[in-house]
Amino acid sequence: MKLDTEFKELSWDAFITIKEKFVFSDLRSIINNDIGEIVQSGLSTNGEKCTLFKYFDNTDKAEFLISGSAKNVYYAYTDAASKRTINSLIRGNITKFCLQHQGNFCLHAAGVQVDNGVILFTGHKTAGKSTLTAYFRLKGHTVWCDDYAVVGSNGGNWFAYKGDDDLKVTPETASLFNLPYSELQSVFTYRNKIDNSEKPVAGKYYFKSSVDLAQPESLPVKAVFQLYPRELSPLNIVHDQDKQKAFMFLLKEMMLPGVNSKAYIELYFKSAKRFIDDLPFYAVHAPDAIERIGEVYHEILRVSLTDKR
Repeated sequence: MKLDTEFKELSWDAFITIKEKFVFSDLRSIINNDIGEIVQSGLSTNGEKCTLFKYFDNTDKAEFLISGSAKNVYYAYTDAASKRTINSLIRGNITKFCLQHQGNFCLHAAGVQVDNGVILFTGHKTAGKSTLTAYFRLKGHTVWCDDYAVVGSNGGNWFAYKGDDDLKVTPETASLFNLPYSELQSVFTYRNKIDNSEKPVAGKYYFKSSVDLAQPESLPVKAVFQLYPRELSPLNIVHDQDKQKAFMFLLKEMMLPGVNSKAYIELYFKSAKRFIDDLPFYAVHAPDAIERIGEVYHEILRVSLTDKR
């Protein structure tokens, strides 16, 4: 996966000079426990477009201005934001947006390596993707990507590009699995102006990768597992997913860039249709009891080792 984007850190004055060329309108605003986000679209008098990401808590912390082609990203941040926080934002939402905008087929998913391929977990924000992926990691599997997966095809074969392998986990997951503290790192920190130390923000941790960095650029996708809300007593933890249901589920997990292009949207949906037709899809109904996650792991592993293509 090659991201064709150049990142340029600027002073606030230089950043504002670029920003003043545009008139902005809101696209979305998100407030969570970690850090707030506002996304705006910009248009200059000569028709140049951009997208602005603003991050804050009670004060502004950082801003990223992404060119219309997503080939240039200009950013600036205050003394209150640490370099770690900026790097976390770049490797997360900013890179994800640029990949989408450059025409990559992206899914809201996590992936782990099984044998010589990758299995993907998709589902809504609280479906348990990170919890399941962390368990696979503890069982010795390589985390292939976290938060989003970039996939491509060659004929009827699909592959997943190597993504961010530092898995983001909640404090609850870290506690439940007794994850080694030495392998945890706060995703967001604030910088102390007095001694330049970093203060963690209540929120997610990176469960840092400890695998050999010599990894292939991509691996074939073996199967896709669609995670439904956990149940008290599911009849079948893992079962074949109906193609129509798989497609409708996938539509909710596809990440579309903020472009108004009919041709691009059509291409994206055609890719989704081929993705469904070419790969085995499974529904996962996990028990609502963390102590039974081993059952989910073994069921997923069992069907993953059966090639249905």
